[in-house]
Amino acid sequence: MTVTEQFAEYIHGVRLSPDDRELTQVIESRILDYIAVTCSASYYSSDIAPVITRYADSLNPGEAKPYPVGVQAFINSAFAHTLDYDDGHLWAGIHAAGPVIGAIFALAPRFKPSGRLVMEAIMAGYELEYRLGMALGKSHIQRLFHGSCTCGAFGAAAAAAKIMGLTKEQISSTLGIVGLAAFGSRQPLAEGQMSKPVQVGFVAERGVNAALLAAAGMKGPREIFEGRSGILSIYTETPKEEVAAAMVKDLGTTQMVRDTYTKLYPCCRYTHAAIEGMIALRPRFPDPSVIKAITVNTFDVAFNATAPNQKPSTPAEARFSMNYTLATALHQGFVGLDDFTPECIARPEIRATGDKVTTHSTKAWNDVYPGIRGAEIVIETKDGKKVAHSQDKLSGMDGNPEEVRQKLQDSCKKVFPQERLQRIIEAVAALSKQSDISELLGLCAVGGK
Repeated sequence: MTVTEQFAEYIHGVRLSPDDRELTQVIESRILDYIAVTCSASYYSSDIAPVITRYADSLNPGEAKPYPVGVQAFINSAFAHTLDYDDGHLWAGIHAAGPVIGAIFALAPRFKPSGRLVMEAIMAGYELEYRLGMALGKSHIQRLFHGSCTCGAFGAAAAAAKIMGLTKEQISSTLGIVGLAAFGSRQPLAEGQMSKPVQVGFVAERGVNAALLAAAGMKGPREIFEGRSGILSIYTETPKEEVAAAMVKDLGTTQMVRDTYTKLYPCCRYTHAAIEGMIALRPRFPDPSVIKAITVNTFDVAFNATAPNQKPSTPAEARFSMNYTLATALHQGFVGLDDFTPECIARPEIRATGDKVTTHSTKAWNDVYPGIRGAEIVIETKDGKKVAHSQDKLSGMDGNPEEVRQKLQDSCKKVFPQERLQRIIEAVAALSKQSDISELLGLCAVGGK
């Protein structure tokens, strides 16, 4: 069988055991995290979210009927990535919630899946997206592809096909079709990140459309992965035979959704090690004015994504600014959603400290990447003293359910009343026993169509 056919068989047959409470809780946490970052974007994203909404409205002007299902998937997924607060996989270096759960929530009103089927679709989408991301490896990122998009397209397609109840042959075609549109560039990281969530929105829309096309009878390439012109020949320097073997190794015996981390800071993950290192050093510098220079040593990908934005002027730029996030962590002891507004970005004391930050890429951190994505903070005072701290372990790595519930409460407290947040938590906890997820969808609605 081709790789596509092996994944189609897996997606068609994947089941969540009613007795596996631990895995059920993992998936519940992923749903809550998705809700937290997507719904909070409607309040905290003053720059990107309104543009996305205006775009969607322009496609259906003056009408109250819902957005087309593909457009809804685009909105869901783009909103999930707007605050750069969505969950991810450390070693694959990608985000799955937007493409996978965004596609599911778009399709749910039409196909009315049970809660258990939703969870199985999440399992399938995360599995395929993570496996592809890990197998493509380091060179995929070095070739400047945005893995959340190239791999996310397949995650969205897998989830959509599962929700729609497609046959094995139709699922295989779905994956083949979406492979024709699986693309994502890291260029937004290089010149301002306002458009970065749009790419993630695109892949959810493409995944849904691929499944709809397959359901209508469209046939897709059978060897979209390992074929002579397949993506494994394009997206990585690793021999495609090795990548194909890695993709399907132990398929059906793992649940990679278990390996998802929770973001505890609403900014680029590549700043998090430095943020936590700065928080660890902060008690030693109650007066930041004594600091002469702050040096960050990290790895290439982190440097390229976060070092150029030294003087951010927009919320999108600030989320990818090592200078801004470190200065904020030093002055406050935390970095939160409220810190990414034009007013907060312009704070003179933060800007003054940010000007003291210099970021470097070093061999030591590159040698352990991608297994470890850490940073060293070196602070030099005006009297010549130096203090250093290395951070190679990050908070949120175990996807702790209590941390996720707290994240929902904190991030959406200005979006929903406390009573409604509690009802969302209870609805997700009961989801595996529900015949459809309409109640949850209603609870998560934030105005609009």
